[in-house]
Order: sequence, then structure tokens, then C-alpha cells
Amino acid sequence: FIVADVEDGDTLEGIAGAPFDYIIISDTIGSFDDCQSTFESLHGLCHRDTRIIVSYYSYLWEPVLRLAEFAGLKMPQVVQNFLRMADIANFLDIAGYDVVKQDRQILLPFRAFGLGTLFNRYLAPLPVIRGFCLRYYTVARSLRHAHYHTASATVVIPCRNERGNIEPAIRRM
Repeated sequence: FIVADVEDGDTLEGIAGAPFDYIIISDTIGSFDDCQSTFESLHGLCHRDTRIIVSYYSYLWEPVLRLAEFAGLKMPQVVQNFLRMADIANFLDIAGYDVVKQDRQILLPFRAFGLGTLFNRYLAPLPVIRGFCLRYYTVARSLRHAHYHTASATVVIPCRNERGNIEPAIRRM
């Protein structure tokens, strides 16, 4: 594991062991000065199978999170831009990444006598309720390192009881 400042170009160039299988950007994308250039700078750390995982809070939860900070139930953090899941996908697309998967999770961020697990496992995936989840995740891969192999095709010709039709079928192909 390597922990680094993703916005510092010198730090990224000095990282040994690149490319990586996974790059995790956890809860910090809202504090980036330039999201697009930050994602573009990560291409040097990627290979064909690298996955970039971006996790972030839903902007719908901003008032609740501020209230939790004020009440001392959550550690205070710097003011961040709240980005929607579509915004993050657009930044990744512009920077040359293919969004592989997007998911929303954690409807109830505490256990509440077992109700948190119940809500998060069974209610959070439901179509309408999913929009109210606290966290969302975006998984992407670099298109600069995607090697597309030449396509091949297999032609299957049925041959049983087709004695007189095989040769004409091959000629038509």
C-alpha cells in the first residue's frame, strides 16, 4: 500500500512499483483543485487491468453530515464540493477512463440494534430507496492502456442430414 498526495506531480513520479492493480480515491475528490487533471495524471500508474475506485458521499446527506459534525458525532473535515455520481463519471470520461461500475451503498450509517445491517443489505439496493444512500462508488479503467485484441469468428455449419447442402453453404460464405 502506498499513501500519496494524488495532486502532487512530483510525488506521483517518485512512486516505485507502478503500475498498480487498484487506485483508491476515498472521500477526497471534493477537495481536489482540478479533478480532470488529477485523473489524467493517474494514467502513468495504470496498466490494462488497473481499476480506479472513487468513493464519495452523496450530496443529499450534506445537512445530516454537518449536523453530525456540530454534535460531535462525526470528525470535522474541510469544506468540500459535493459532486454527484454523474459528475464523477463525466470527469473520468473526459480524462480517458471507462466507467465499469457505479453503486450506491449504506442507507443507515450506524448499527441501531441490527437495523443498520438489515436496512443496508435489503432496503438499500431497492430502486427508489437506492437514491438516498449515503455513499456511492465509481469503478473505472484506463482507456489508454486497454489493448483491444483482433476479433476472431467461428462459423458453425450444421452437417447432420445435410449431405447436398454443405458445399453450397461454404461457397456462399
